[in-house]
Amino acid sequence: MLGAARTARKRMLPAILAAKQSITAVASRDPAKVAEFQKQFGIARGYTLADAHQMLESTEIDAVYVALPNSMHSEWTVRALEAGKNVLCEKPMALSVAEADRIVAASAGRVVMENFSYRVPQPLAPIASIEAHFSFQATEDHRVRYSRELGGGSFLDLGCYGVDFVHRLLDCRMELSS
Repeated sequence: MLGAARTARKRMLPAILAAKQSITAVASRDPAKVAEFQKQFGIARGYTLADAHQMLESTEIDAVYVALPNSMHSEWTVRALEAGKNVLCEKPMALSVAEADRIVAASAGRVVMENFSYRVPQPLAPIASIEAHFSFQATEDHRVRYSRELGGGSFLDLGCYGVDFVHRLLDCRMELSS
């Protein structure tokens, strides 16, 4: 795991453990958070982000979950892919077309997925229109979500859910009709 995001603590790591998978290592910008995650989830190895390359070199690690600030997603996704790891990256995986292109180029032979926290329903009737709303109760803990320097902002943090949902819904609809 790269990063120590709240969503990882609340949702992703418990889901990984519930699926009877192991979490081998964690790396974060904050050494205190590394220690917290190690203790809470029984993670044997912890690294600072400066030493995360050691984690990526480990042959014991098959896949990497990227839960860093948005501005670091594509860089570390590419690094993990180039190290031969499969990757699950929190959204948004890339902040530009150029970043997305680098990820695609590095992904040959590996699985790379962007993590959105919902499932797309099977549409039962023809779709005439779609209206999407997504919100959450903002607290001081969410401050990083608004930092432009870290790739934050309303569209990358929330607006992308509506766009992704509609895209997946329409792709699903097209698959059902063909």
